[in-house]
Amino acid sequence: MIRTFDKGSEAIRDIEISDSVNAMLKTVNWNTDHKDYVSIYTNWLESSTHNTIDLKDFAYASFSYGTTTAFAEFVGRHNKRTVRFSKDDFLLSKILCTSYSIDYKHIEDGEIQKNDCVILSLPFSGNGTVLPALNSLLDACDNLDVPVMIDGAYFGIGKDIEYPLQRKCIREFTTSHSKNFGLQNLRLGIRYSKDFVDDALHVPVSMGDCFNKLGAFVAVEIMKRYSADWIIDKYWQKYLNICDDHGLLPTNTVTLALGDKLDADNRQKFTRGSYVRVCVSRSLTR
Repeated sequence: MIRTFDKGSEAIRDIEISDSVNAMLKTVNWNTDHKDYVSIYTNWLESSTHNTIDLKDFAYASFSYGTTTAFAEFVGRHNKRTVRFSKDDFLLSKILCTSYSIDYKHIEDGEIQKNDCVILSLPFSGNGTVLPALNSLLDACDNLDVPVMIDGAYFGIGKDIEYPLQRKCIREFTTSHSKNFGLQNLRLGIRYSKDFVDDALHVPVSMGDCFNKLGAFVAVEIMKRYSADWIIDKYWQKYLNICDDHGLLPTNTVTLALGDKLDADNRQKFTRGSYVRVCVSRSLTR
């Protein structure tokens, strides 16, 4: 296994995007309006031809510092519920529950209960595709009126995903430009909600349009220059070639592959929870 493969989930370090950001920062505009930020972000998401996403049911949206703040607000708001997330998903949910002394339970540990809430990534970070039995999980949440937040952190590096945002149980959706454009240090994200949420993401905006305007300026300019399909269009064939050359199984996420066919030593090296997940991001830009 070549040294540029990783066990974690690294963003693609695309030099063209990096150069664009550096050029933008020489001509910063501090007057980005929050409504413009939301409008441009929404249009960018819905313009994807590689995924299906419809945000019409989400009447409210707020700038989020990556997806992290959206996670924290969701967990904090539902602190009387048991937070459910997959044992193979993003570790932030567990970290927040532990820090806030909030009960949590893995999705795999039993049926969904009425007093639960759910956080789920799509594409699923565990396997780069979807959580097994996703529809059954959402059916249970619909029937029990359990609130769900979808973490779309891999939007822009994932393809062939149909986001089931019309589901009654899905109350919030969050995404960012950390994984797709490698801008995690700038913390550029958004949180959508079907219901009005008066929290730390909304209050600053309502009090004089106060939010990270520098970050919003960069995000807006990036979305104007690079479509929601740009990363997939640029790297998908190379990704498939890398998978073929190294005996990896492609997923729906251009940075992640599965190593089920690897030898025992490499399977052990790249095992993460239930999956042998290999991050090929650094190989894509070699």
